[in-house]
Amino acid sequence: MKAAAANLMLAALVLAFAGTGASAQGTPDLTGTWIGTTLVPDVGEDAITLELKREGDTYNGRCTDAAKVVVAPEIRNVAFREGTLTFDIGVSNGTNTFTVHITLKVEGDQMTGHWATDDGESAGLKLARKAG
Repeated sequence: MKAAAANLMLAALVLAFAGTGASAQGTPDLTGTWIGTTLVPDVGEDAITLELKREGDTYNGRCTDAAKVVVAPEIRNVAFREGTLTFDIGVSNGTNTFTVHITLKVEGDQMTGHWATDDGESAGLKLARKAG
């Protein structure tokens, strides 16, 4: 009886875990295209596209924007911990190229967070997984 209850509990946990899209290591599969918006100083609202591909317990990919301020789109220093994805990209203000640090809390098919520069500029960022 105890063995049957344990097996039932294990099966329920496996099904619940599989429904989250997470791996056995606890990293969800964020592979795909994510689209959204942010505000860019001296530009205004900017459309953002993040393309992610899972590689083991981390990701690689590209982040581009409609205003073309992202000049080094390959994401770097990627980490995923406790439901939060962080990475860096290279951005230009027309004169200088600098690093932008992005932090996104993942909740299902939505990511919300912000970008920040080393000199203190920042803005909110919201992305949704593109269907299909």
